[in-house]
Amino acid sequence: MQDLSLHFLDLVRNSVRAGATRIRIAILAEVPADLLTLTVDDNGSGMPPEHLETVLDPFSTTRTTRSVGLGLSLLQESAVRTGGRVSIRSAVREGTSVVTTFGLSSIDRPPLGDVGDTLSLLLVSDPEIEYEMEIASGGAAYRFHTGAARRDIPGIPLSDPAVSAWIRDHVNEAVGLILGGILDEVTR
Repeated sequence: MQDLSLHFLDLVRNSVRAGATRIRIAILAEVPADLLTLTVDDNGSGMPPEHLETVLDPFSTTRTTRSVGLGLSLLQESAVRTGGRVSIRSAVREGTSVVTTFGLSSIDRPPLGDVGDTLSLLLVSDPEIEYEMEIASGGAAYRFHTGAARRDIPGIPLSDPAVSAWIRDHVNEAVGLILGGILDEVTR
């Protein structure tokens, strides 16, 4: 995958297929530790221990439409190339948490991508899901929550093109303000 926003899109699609109704996405840059952490938590169906043991194997999948599951193995490969790793916690009927760390200053770290556009796409494709997004570094943080957004604009769906565009732009502005300088600095 070309950028990290596509990785979290893939993780969220897995959550949706697992029946999640609440999904949390967090992007955290820790400059002193030289880490960029991407977390996706859900309240979906979770995985039994025997599946959790093989989930990072590209030839392991629960899908019946194909015999390989490349998303998590590609994510792991991308993380490991930067000195990072993928950690997965899951429990049946409780949900799954995927935490991926990347070496922040690694030349092999994929670019962040268009986070706002990816969130916008998720809101349009699955409007009934409660999404929460956090973007943070140091003392700066931005939080988006679909419940708060729906309360702020009652009667207008978040999938409305004007609302979706506003959310996309608002999230991308926050990414630029909180992470833009950090991501630019560490890759020089």
